[in-house]
Amino acid sequence: MKIKNLLKTLKNISLRRKTIKKSCSSLEKDYIASINKNLHPGLITGKVSSIEAVSKACKKIRIESKDVPLFKAGSYASLILKIENTITSRAYSIVSSPLTSYKEKYIEIIAKEKADGFVSAYLCHDLKVDDEIRMEVGLGNFVYEPLRDKNNILAIAGGSGVTPFVSIAKDINERNLDVNITILLGDKNYEDIIDLPLLDSLNSKRVRVVHVLENKYPSFNSEVGFIDASIIKKYLKEDTSIFVSGPKGMKDYLKKELSKLPMDMRKVRFDVEPTGTLDIQEEKFYNIEVHIGLEVRNIKAKNSESILVALERNNIYVHSACRSGECGFCRLKVIKGEYLIREENDHRRYSDKEACYIHSCVTYPLSDMVVKVNIPSFLNEEE
Repeated sequence: MKIKNLLKTLKNISLRRKTIKKSCSSLEKDYIASINKNLHPGLITGKVSSIEAVSKACKKIRIESKDVPLFKAGSYASLILKIENTITSRAYSIVSSPLTSYKEKYIEIIAKEKADGFVSAYLCHDLKVDDEIRMEVGLGNFVYEPLRDKNNILAIAGGSGVTPFVSIAKDINERNLDVNITILLGDKNYEDIIDLPLLDSLNSKRVRVVHVLENKYPSFNSEVGFIDASIIKKYLKEDTSIFVSGPKGMKDYLKKELSKLPMDMRKVRFDVEPTGTLDIQEEKFYNIEVHIGLEVRNIKAKNSESILVALERNNIYVHSACRSGECGFCRLKVIKGEYLIREENDHRRYSDKEACYIHSCVTYPLSDMVVKVNIPSFLNEEE
């Protein structure tokens, strides 16, 4: 019955494509489709043109592609990488400006090496100039939106969390936007600052970068300590939108500090952070029966790692981007089994919750499971 239904579906798809092609044969050009393709090209292929060390732990990587679309400042790129026998994806904020990227057909990201970081170690040590990368560009909602955000922005960042604000600041300067941004950048030491010459070049009549160092550095102009309520108050204007980007610990701390100030917390926006492993007292392994079309595979999954990671470890690629539960690209169907999704990472629609669809990047197994996934079409095209 499954094979019969599949053949019927394939036949219907083929007939529909032929009908559409025949009906459009008289049109010289589909302008709407052309505009949509330029703005939303989907998966594109790029080539690494330069790799530059910008701090003791960070590399700035430029990727060129003729298909780079016009994106919003603050967006991220999802890089799809084949590392050894594993195909995986990671999201990196774009530090180049939208206008320059679109005109000169490249994007720049900054990768920071993390302890035990599978992808970050590859990008910082194994990636080479001229390597090809497949990617999606212009994703995410951590962007300046004039219909929602104020003309004054206070951007609070920790370490590499400054990257989306670099693109926003560049955009303000390049297009002379009627927007003012102050970037409070917290680092532990002077040596930890990412690409200081680039950050200095951002300063203008509308952009100001203020460094906050935990440990004072001689003859360097900075605030000292943590970015707390007292420092925020010094740079906070009456009518201001606040953007916060950085590690989870910093954001948890800032939520408490911001609550001390007389301000509307609805004007505060936090970036989403990829989930990691759960802190589990007793590590357990469960069996996941994975249905991929007509194929069925059985894999082992740890209760401390997301289902997405378990699939990738077993060479089953699921289309993903943000890895924080927000985008929904890694959505799949749970046929059977128990699972955990932390409330702060559960961005599913109500209908998906009712129908047992999950975002696999933020879902952890609590029992043996049966799931149904789809293989992205580009993998088949690649082969």
